[in-house]
Amino acid sequence: MPGTFEMYRDERGEFRFRLRAGNGEVIAVSEGYSSRQSCLTGIDSVKLNAATAPVIELNPDKELLIACDRGDLAMALKALSQGANPNAIDTEGESALIEAVESGNLELVKLLLRKKAKVNQPDFGGETPLHEAAEEGHEHVIQFLIQQGARLDAMDNKMNTPIHKALLKGQNGAALVLARAGANLTVPNSAGKTPAQMAAERGLKLTQGSQQPAKKAGAKKTSAAKKAPGKKKAPAGKKPAAKKKKK
Repeated sequence: MPGTFEMYRDERGEFRFRLRAGNGEVIAVSEGYSSRQSCLTGIDSVKLNAATAPVIELNPDKELLIACDRGDLAMALKALSQGANPNAIDTEGESALIEAVESGNLELVKLLLRKKAKVNQPDFGGETPLHEAAEEGHEHVIQFLIQQGARLDAMDNKMNTPIHKALLKGQNGAALVLARAGANLTVPNSAGKTPAQMAAERGLKLTQGSQQPAKKAGAKKTSAAKKAPGKKKAPAGKKPAAKKKKK
């Protein structure tokens, strides 16, 4: 028995059709149409195109990784709307977040973290998103990742922390940001080099946690203690004037 198109009205009064196979199973349901004629046109379109239509398998995870590699926010949004995993990884173990960090697109990084991407997820080499941000010198991304809980002293497979990676790539600005945030300057990597040693070799002075909190606008310096206003003392050797009695 051949399949049939069944046309009906839904609870909102819109026209729809469903394609029922010869065994009675519904295999496709249409969108809603405002008129009967529009619904019939939809049925004709399916009859015309279905026989020769190619089969395309959607891979939203792959689309998300491509979008993040390109720094394409709109493409990433589309992939996520199609069910992409925000923690998808590529063949090297790099997550969508690492790819987004590499692109330097902060809004894309924020989107993935809102979608519950793991801020400390490492790739197969042990590098986290913060390693990538440091290596690329994206200081604004570094600051945001730290705010979101990125580990300052996470080590890759060669015991490099993010500040090691910044120094290895000559990203002095990134190294300064990480140092001010409290990165460990004395931990050695597998080559036995500490960030402090590497910085000194490059003529860069790093001070751990040297960033001072900003002063509040309008704040004024005050003395440790202010004397409360009191009565003036009489000069030495003089008696205070006697008060006149009221008559």
